[in-house]
Amino acid sequence: MTGNEEAAPSEANQSIRKKVLIITTCVLAVVLLPLVVFYHVLGIHSRMDVLAYRMMIREQYHPVWKDLALRRIRKGDDLQMLLQKHPPVCVEAFGSFASVLYNRPLSYNTLGVIAKDGRLISARAGSCTWHHVFFNSPEEEEALDQAYSNHIKQVHLDIHANLIHLAITNRQDVFLAGHIESREAPNASPTAAERMEELERIYGRKYFENAAPNRSELVVEVNEALYGDLEAGTILIFPNSSHTQADEDSVSLRFEDARTVYPHAEAEPVYLTAPKEAFDWYHSLSEHEIEELEARIQARRASMQR
Repeated sequence: MTGNEEAAPSEANQSIRKKVLIITTCVLAVVLLPLVVFYHVLGIHSRMDVLAYRMMIREQYHPVWKDLALRRIRKGDDLQMLLQKHPPVCVEAFGSFASVLYNRPLSYNTLGVIAKDGRLISARAGSCTWHHVFFNSPEEEEALDQAYSNHIKQVHLDIHANLIHLAITNRQDVFLAGHIESREAPNASPTAAERMEELERIYGRKYFENAAPNRSELVVEVNEALYGDLEAGTILIFPNSSHTQADEDSVSLRFEDARTVYPHAEAEPVYLTAPKEAFDWYHSLSEHEIEELEARIQARRASMQR
């Protein structure tokens, strides 16, 4: 056999292998390319992204997530169009920014969109163990964080100023506190004491301590009355209260009926504190500004109840 005859089968085998490789490559391209494109469109770049989509499906997230995933809603879109197509749970504006939430307040599952000057700049979803970014604007993060920080400070100021407003308009007491002490409350009556002793004899001390913990009360001394008829040196006692520290930067509030502040509370006195800053700010407000404060508080309460 000559050298040319031996080389011929080898060249034929190489040709076959090349054809097989080309065919295999084409098949893989046909199969994988649409999948790669699909993953790219959905913004899936990691296992975390895969987990995020699985969880949004399983937890039945607001349908807006599907439009975000399929890029039917994009960065730069008009905020009002989003609100019309997908009414949110709540919208909160702060400065030139607006936060659009599609999850209930205090929920572990979050889904929200941020807009600036009426245009979408960020959209995120998440929960305890995962998070996903549909789109964002890193160049806006610093300004967004500052605006949100200022907003939260104003929210806290509103809440405390509203407490002061409730106290004053309901003729409750606003004062500067002196000594504050939390102590074990005495038994309400000899009958109650006898009942406690009987329970201890029947069930044992350990069970008694777990089943019937001691009630505490708060003892507060009045230093100076700001609103109301309290005199300096008056001692006030509040049932079932934990220790609350009052200092020179805070004012104290006494509501004779806690339901004035918390509609579902027990009908008993309650002690609260508010920053002196909120007290001073409240006194700087005009009647119209106080009405605006009340409207903001009511709007936040309504959004929390949705």
